[in-house]
Amino acid sequence: MFLFLLQDSVGEIKKLSNFLGYDYPNGFLEEVADKCSFRKLQKANTDLKQDPTKRKSGTSVMYRKGQVGDWKNWFTIAENEYIDTLYADKMTNTNLKFTFTI
Repeated sequence: MFLFLLQDSVGEIKKLSNFLGYDYPNGFLEEVADKCSFRKLQKANTDLKQDPTKRKSGTSVMYRKGQVGDWKNWFTIAENEYIDTLYADKMTNTNLKFTFTI
C-alpha cells in the first residue's frame, strides 16, 4: 500500500483506514489530514525545544519545502537521469509502482 498524501490526503488516509479495518467519518479523516499536513508537521518539528535535527542555522533538516518538483533546485538533469536509471534497475523485479510528478 502506498500513500500519496500530496495528491489526495483525505482519500489516501481513508484507504489506509479501510485497510486497517476502520470506517471513520470524513470529518475525522479531514482532521487527520490537516494535522498530518506538511506545514503542521514542519511547525511541530520547529517548535521542539531540543530538536536533534536542527542545523546550527536553526533550520530543520527533516523538512524542506514540501513542494513537488523541488528536486530540480538540488539535482542536475544528469543526476536525475542517473537516479531514474538506478531506480529502474533496482526495482525491476518488484511490483512496486510509484507516481512521480514534476
